[in-house]
Amino acid sequence: MIIQQPAPATQQAPIIIQSPSGGTSDTSASNNDATVQMAIDKQLTEDPTFSTLGITATVMNAKVTLLGTVKTEAMKNQVEKMVRKTKGVKEVDNQISVIAD
Repeated sequence: MIIQQPAPATQQAPIIIQSPSGGTSDTSASNNDATVQMAIDKQLTEDPTFSTLGITATVMNAKVTLLGTVKTEAMKNQVEKMVRKTKGVKEVDNQISVIAD
């Protein structure tokens, strides 16, 4: 009688990465938010029109919330327009305050 030993396990167990968002497998939304955030931050810091304003943008589920202070309604609208043109933005919550000098 010959007893065969099982072959030694050479494969490692697969690594399962759980998403921190309560088990949903939609990682594209969070990846997209990060991409959108980087694009908006880049525009806000590199464009001389916006870089001196100190506007902050927060992205959550493709919705961008804008915070800060500008001197004119036109500037507030210009910032919002720039953000709306950014790929991946679905909604803009413009909470920028207009305070004239």
